Amino acid sequence: MTNIATPPNNHFSPGPFHRWTPNILTFFRLVCVPSIVVLILKDHFLIAFGIFTLASITDILDGYLARLWKVTSTFGLIFDPLADKSLLVCSALTLGSLVRIPVWIVALIIGRDILIFLAAIVIYLFKLPVKLVPILSSKINTFCQIILVGMVLLTNYTYGEIHSIPSLDLLMTFILWTTALTTLWSGIEYTLYFFKETLYPKNTQNGNGEDPK
Repeated sequence: MTNIATPPNNHFSPGPFHRWTPNILTFFRLVCVPSIVVLILKDHFLIAFGIFTLASITDILDGYLARLWKVTSTFGLIFDPLADKSLLVCSALTLGSLVRIPVWIVALIIGRDILIFLAAIVIYLFKLPVKLVPILSSKINTFCQIILVGMVLLTNYTYGEIHSIPSLDLLMTFILWTTALTTLWSGIEYTLYFFKETLYPKNTQNGNGEDPK
């Protein structure tokens, strides 16, 4: 009688390390926010840039690991978007208060996030068949915001001043307007998406567990 070997079980079962690592990265990003704000206010821009860059990397890493290991948690669903918004909004708001970036672009960034937040509240209160999912414009806009804040911190840039390097002024003007236009694009696209899904609901589900960025 021939013995048939049982094939190995290749099913991956995430353990505590896999479940908690993305959450630890999210928590680290959230903790970085007050440090970045204080460092900006104390004019320690290079140190703030280093922490901001590290925090931005964790934003990519925690989502990648969560998808790779197929793990989700209530903590991640709540605090991942909170950490993302806090990092960018608080950094932009602090730089705006010091007139390092124009106030109008800070208002655009905050206004867009308020728009998404209000849409989420309406969806929850009225049980609307709408699922806010990441769209291309929001991902591009998040990237532009990260580049904007990072470049201001790295170069010690001040909006409206003439700098010794003319190319820096041109580059920062390009980044500012690109961020502004993608913020408007994202806000308009989310508004159109909201009304489209409300008026013409679909029985489709998005299972990536991501939040609008």
